[in-house]
Amino acid sequence: FPTMKWRGGNTPTAIDDEAVTRIANVAFKKSDMIKKIVMVTSVGIERTSEMPFVILNLFGVLDAKKKGEEAVAAAATRGGFDYAIIRPGRLVGGPYTNPDVAKLLQVEGGAENGVSVSAGDSLLGDCKRDACAEAVVQALTNENCKNTVFSIISTDDKAWTNERWSETFQ
Repeated sequence: FPTMKWRGGNTPTAIDDEAVTRIANVAFKKSDMIKKIVMVTSVGIERTSEMPFVILNLFGVLDAKKKGEEAVAAAATRGGFDYAIIRPGRLVGGPYTNPDVAKLLQVEGGAENGVSVSAGDSLLGDCKRDACAEAVVQALTNENCKNTVFSIISTDDKAWTNERWSETFQ
């Protein structure tokens, strides 16, 4: 929802669409220097007519993120480098930077860093920030992670091994 953070042009369209598109265009122009680009967006990108994503997209947040995703994938395809798009569930755990219920209640999301990962946009739930960060590292460094879009949420299971990540990306 619009907040004071949107002042000065800091809107979803300006950041998640236009700025990401500019970055993707630069990556394409410098494609001889780029091996892979990883982008973190949000679950719900492909489900904007379903609850609760209808509410999240009232001001075009998910639409803007989708345009950014499309720009990254197109630049990677044209430029001949790999990409990965990670769609985490609602981010929980510190630092508590968003003024929402997770901050108010200091929602940690569980003691373990287990995850559930699915191709595309099919999951719904919370994702611990450190689990999302691990997904970014795995997407950047894992040779099996190429030209993929996946959603991720946290579970109470044990954290995944590098081997489990590799199997998932195959």
